[in-house]
Amino acid sequence: ETVLSPEAWCEVAFTAIEGEPLQEGPPGFHRLAGLDTLQHTYPTVKQAALECAAEDRLNQEMMEDTEMLKVAEKFIPRSVLKHLKSGNSSSINEMRSVSIIFAQIGGVDVS
Repeated sequence: ETVLSPEAWCEVAFTAIEGEPLQEGPPGFHRLAGLDTLQHTYPTVKQAALECAAEDRLNQEMMEDTEMLKVAEKFIPRSVLKHLKSGNSSSINEMRSVSIIFAQIGGVDVS
C-alpha cells in the first residue's frame, strides 16, 4: 500500500489513480491505487527506473574514482591534481610535469 502526502499528491495527481479514502490518519493524504496507463506506459516507467539505476551506478563510480584519487594523490603532480579535483580535465593533458632520469647501473645482469 502506498500513501502520499498532500504535497506528493499534487505532483502526481495527473498521472495517478487514487485509491480508497483513508479512514484514519492526517487529513489530505491519498492512497495510491496505481498509475494511469494512459499517461505512463510500462516502457516509460521502465526507462525512468533504468535512468535512476544508471545515475546510481555513475555516483558509485565517482565515489570509487574519488577513493582511488586519494590513494594516487602523492604520485600526481599538483597542477594536474588541482584540475582533477575541480572536475576540469579538458586541458589536463596540456599541463604535464615530466621528470627524466638517466641512470647507469653497473654489475647487474638483466638477462
